[in-house]
Amino acid sequence: MEKARELDRDNLWYAEYLAQIYAEPGRLDQSIETLEEIIEAKPDKVEYYFNLAALLGAQGKYEEAIKVYAALEEKYGQMEEVAMQRQVIYRDQKKPEKALEEVDQLIEFNPSEIRYYGMKAEILEEMGRTEAAKLLYNKMLEMEPEYGQIYFSLFRIYENEGKTTQARDYLLSAFESPG
Repeated sequence: MEKARELDRDNLWYAEYLAQIYAEPGRLDQSIETLEEIIEAKPDKVEYYFNLAALLGAQGKYEEAIKVYAALEEKYGQMEEVAMQRQVIYRDQKKPEKALEEVDQLIEFNPSEIRYYGMKAEILEEMGRTEAAKLLYNKMLEMEPEYGQIYFSLFRIYENEGKTTQARDYLLSAFESPG
């Protein structure tokens, strides 16, 4: 594939396949370099940016990955998947406040999407802010009372707090929930 790429630098199919081959055995630097060349040649394909950012993140090059996502949003505007990936990076970096900012942007963008509230509640839990997480889970129950996962989350919080009666009630509610 390297030989084919040398013979025909304009054939992006060769470059794409070569980037995939480099990524598999752990030659991530070469895969990143190849993806950067592809993006330069064909800057309008969104998946190249996502692939590049994922490879950078896999190498722990979080700031570079965030720059790729910023370039993507500059080109196409706010994107759910970009914010989702950035919050993952911030969580990996132990920057929960930044992760919360990303999730808050998602909530602002689509306030009816219950998943975003769940993501925010999980981050709050990780930060030790269980009271705020409980409030958010209860808000989620108001939005979608049949969403069974919320009951499991509340069960977990109350169980960790040693409040077995409340924990048991939420566990039972989870199993009784049609969702």
